[in-house]
Amino acid sequence: MNRIDEISFVIRNASEKTLKKKADFLYYEALTEFRKENYKTAEELVKKININEMLEKRQPAAMKLQGDLYHYKKDYSAAFEAYKLQNKHVKDSLEYKKQGSEKHFIQQREKVVQIEQLQK
Repeated sequence: MNRIDEISFVIRNASEKTLKKKADFLYYEALTEFRKENYKTAEELVKKININEMLEKRQPAAMKLQGDLYHYKKDYSAAFEAYKLQNKHVKDSLEYKKQGSEKHFIQQREKVVQIEQLQK
């Protein structure tokens, strides 16, 4: 619903009431500041995040946010490295491996070859 001001209050309030998953709350707070275009604040919050303390499923999003911050600062090589790390993290995840993604891509390549042969 894009009610960013309201979510800031909810995040801070929830974060104060629990000792668990502080890194996840920092991520959401940083994401909110990024969406508000408060890039300096978002960057300071991202620096405080210990990615290993986050839920596994949320880690790639935090890596993307880091890349987006680098991109905003026009540090494109650092942004590329952050996105590359994000992709590696996803590909190394158990969830990705369960999906048989490599098999799917091989099947798609085979279909492309078949289409090309039919066109000839």
